[in-house]
Amino acid sequence: AVVSTQSTGEVMRNNATSVLAVLETFVYDPLINWRLVECPDFNEKNSQINARAVEVLSKVKKKLYGVDDVTEKNLEVVEQVQSLIRQATLSENLCQLYPGWCPFW
Repeated sequence: AVVSTQSTGEVMRNNATSVLAVLETFVYDPLINWRLVECPDFNEKNSQINARAVEVLSKVKKKLYGVDDVTEKNLEVVEQVQSLIRQATLSENLCQLYPGWCPFW
């Protein structure tokens, strides 16, 4: 499973610009609700770039290029996969899972 995850990470990193180009359209899509700040003028709300969407896109961009959330260090794909697996198996993170997903089976 680790090898396939590393392969997927390589493919995602090699095609990061394409992935980001697709995701960037959601920043400007007026039909996507990113909990927009209420504006009195409808046209004003549609014309402004949504800060939450930009924040999410920035986080995805960092992950695609292998920038660690905590240390801001650039990681190789192998290091990034190991870090993600370590984070995913932390008790603090596992206890927050939706119980209907049944991760314990």
